[in-house]
Amino acid sequence: MIQLVFPNGVHDPVDLSQTRTTVGRDKENTVVLNHEGISGFHAEIQAEKDSLYIVDMGSANGTFVNGRKVDGRVALSTWDRVRFDTVEAEVVDTEKRRPTKVSRAVSDADIAGNKASTTVRPSVGDFVLKGTSGAVAGKSYSLTGSLIVGREADCDIVIEDTMISSRHAKIEVSGQDIRITDLGSTNGTFVNGNRVTETVIKAGDEVCFDRVAFLVESPGTSAGQTSVRPAVEGGKTRIMPAADEASLKVTSGQMAGRVFTLANRRMSIGRTDDNDIALEDDTVSSSHAVISFGGGCWTVEDVGSRNGTFVNDRPVSQKELENGDVVKFGEIQMRFVGSVADRTITTLIVKPFTPD
Repeated sequence: MIQLVFPNGVHDPVDLSQTRTTVGRDKENTVVLNHEGISGFHAEIQAEKDSLYIVDMGSANGTFVNGRKVDGRVALSTWDRVRFDTVEAEVVDTEKRRPTKVSRAVSDADIAGNKASTTVRPSVGDFVLKGTSGAVAGKSYSLTGSLIVGREADCDIVIEDTMISSRHAKIEVSGQDIRITDLGSTNGTFVNGNRVTETVIKAGDEVCFDRVAFLVESPGTSAGQTSVRPAVEGGKTRIMPAADEASLKVTSGQMAGRVFTLANRRMSIGRTDDNDIALEDDTVSSSHAVISFGGGCWTVEDVGSRNGTFVNDRPVSQKELENGDVVKFGEIQMRFVGSVADRTITTLIVKPFTPD
């Protein structure tokens, strides 16, 4: 079955076998999107024999297919990304696997002159966003003024990754204040492992757009420096989760006994090979869930999967995990193994240094 699927959950999946599927804010549409920026009658998807086409109905803010604005009648294929203003969707064949995306290596020529490669902004400001993963690893982007991060070529920071939304997030710098705002992205913006809508970031913070990670740096900081966190309650000993010791162990099905070590602060879970944790099972969605570490704990979050994510047999959209929790993705059951029970640290009381 060919469906129009909205990964961010703004609408239920829509069967595209009918002759006409209309999209817009008006209640007469097949797909009603009550969002600012959506026109009353925004677009129409037409089914003719074994072909699909999309037509923009003169909307104010446009309809886009794979980042390109629809002009006239445009053919649609499975796995195409469709955007109505800022509302994103995907054409999905529910009976087939999503093709595995193989990323080619980025060459020196790409970095030097290829317009299609990730844009690298020279570092000239006080604060810098330094890439730490994927094609942006080691690349620095100066944080000045207002910057848009996304997949489209006209963004200030371009990340060519299908998991990045066309216009994913906005970063605004005012003096020493850096504010990041998610622009309704499908796969989220994260600061230190926590999904955010809008927040202030600072030097030393890790920022992720889906799985693409960056570190916020200033001239006085670097990734290799050790930072000391001020004590909240002096002298108390508290148990801390060990992020580097957490894992998920499969306890059912053909994969039973397999252990996935949670080696990164944020890992994707799904059926396809491009996920950090690939679960080969038809009940698992291509992009099913993410598990991330932040604020001293691991959190699992469903990302619009078809069959749901469960913790201790209860469906969840987002849930902090405890040692021993049973987590299910579709019909794949796993046990979360957290920190070593007796691993403790003693709070260090830091006093200001006064030079002689």
